[in-house]
Amino acid sequence: GNFKSQPAPKIVTALASLGGGTDGRIVAISAGGIHSAALTRGGTMYTWGDASYGQLGQGVEAVGEKLVARPAPLVWQRVRQNSSGDLAADIVGEGGRHRPKLVHISCGGQHSAAVSDDGRVFCWGRADSGQLGLDRTWIDFLEDRPTLSAREDGSPKSMAMKSGKMQGLEVPVEVTHLPPPGDDPAVSVACGAFHTLAVLRSGRCFSWGNEEYGMLGLGRSRGWKAGVSAPREVTATGLGSAGGPYREGLGRRVAEVAAGGWHSAFLTAHGSLMTTGRGEYGRLGHGDEK
Repeated sequence: GNFKSQPAPKIVTALASLGGGTDGRIVAISAGGIHSAALTRGGTMYTWGDASYGQLGQGVEAVGEKLVARPAPLVWQRVRQNSSGDLAADIVGEGGRHRPKLVHISCGGQHSAAVSDDGRVFCWGRADSGQLGLDRTWIDFLEDRPTLSAREDGSPKSMAMKSGKMQGLEVPVEVTHLPPPGDDPAVSVACGAFHTLAVLRSGRCFSWGNEEYGMLGLGRSRGWKAGVSAPREVTATGLGSAGGPYREGLGRRVAEVAAGGWHSAFLTAHGSLMTTGRGEYGRLGHGDEK
């Protein structure tokens, strides 16, 4: 790989070499702020680009390198509780055993998300605005164990840890504060600069992360800067560009979502488009910049 700009489309040969078989064919792609991803038909996600906050999901080795110029697959960890009640991590089996099969992917500013075929949502990468959807228990666990990596050679400390605080996570972790996937599985995700959206099969929509300009659609007033670290359902009404995509459609099923840097868009099952977040530059389409 190299770091040269490319003025015309060029085949990513590392992905082309996967072949056109059942597993190797690329069926989805996503481009983030400074990283990219591709998904194969077999459910394997490949990432490349900047790895500073773990947004490639390739473990501490990639974070240490900072930049990954060639696509490589995610590294999956399984966190388990041992007989002493402590949490520990190990690498999920070689050859894809027990690794989630992914069906939808999204790259944000410096984080990433994916949905598995059984409806679970996974996030990784930058975490300082709550964009990974991790609760306080998870954050405390990860901050107390900065060398969590399952390596057998002493394991370098994660570069995503800064000043003893978790700034990012270098491997995918399941977002647990959503309805049980067995009851209402997730079908898609969308990552913005510092926020994340998820749509469930029922049409319910959840959001988490930075809410400074109302891009989560939770009805917060403008200027509310604190991040929302756990998923919350989008049900707010009538608060203009600072929140509330449902102002004319409370309870409508969401069919698709899209996340920009500081705004979000919601397409309902009935074909209505609703937007929320920062109105500057007229990006919400409401006829003003509020």
